[in-house]
Amino acid sequence: MNMNETIELMNQSTSEGYANLNKLAEINMNAWQQLAAGEMAVMNLFFETAGKQADLLKDGKRVDEVMGKQAELARDLGEQLLESNKKVVEILGTTREEYQHVAEVSTEQARSQMNEAAEAVKHAQAA
Repeated sequence: MNMNETIELMNQSTSEGYANLNKLAEINMNAWQQLAAGEMAVMNLFFETAGKQADLLKDGKRVDEVMGKQAELARDLGEQLLESNKKVVEILGTTREEYQHVAEVSTEQARSQMNEAAEAVKHAQAA
């Protein structure tokens, strides 16, 4: 393996590594944006529920009526939080799959480069 081949192989390896790092950065940014949007939705949900709670306390006439409507608010909030948690699980699952794909591609690239380098060494030794 001559110096030009070595440099070319190193350049190829560096370029592929940089591209893979960029893919990981994109995956991270996408996941962060989705999670942050979900967090904002949950915060809005809490604020809306607090507003409804305040209106209920202000307008309620009987204790049993207020208690019943509070139970409804709590149930609705719980259901919406459950849906939000399901979305988070989906985001994390998708992110894990994307990470795994990048890792598989990177491993295959490294294997290919190692095989190429080994073949070049064999040819150099045979010559």
